[in-house]
Amino acid sequence: MASRLLFEDFVMTRFLLAFSGALFLGSIGAFFLFVPPLLIATVALLSMGFMLMFALGVQVGTRSRLPTDSVGGDALSQPVEIGPAQL
Repeated sequence: MASRLLFEDFVMTRFLLAFSGALFLGSIGAFFLFVPPLLIATVALLSMGFMLMFALGVQVGTRSRLPTDSVGGDALSQPVEIGPAQL
């Protein structure tokens, strides 16, 4: 009796999984019938562009900065006077 119940549960699970997959594929097919492919491609390209810009920002933000003593110490904070001959 217990093996028969397990077999029926197994068959019912396979039945539900098969029809769930068919329903999912049908829903995707209906979506692509009603939404133009160019619109989908545009949204996908914009999303990829945003992800790449975010990744570039993270990469640039995590770079270490040069220590001030390696570029001349405190010379960068001194005001620079520009005379008429340098213009």
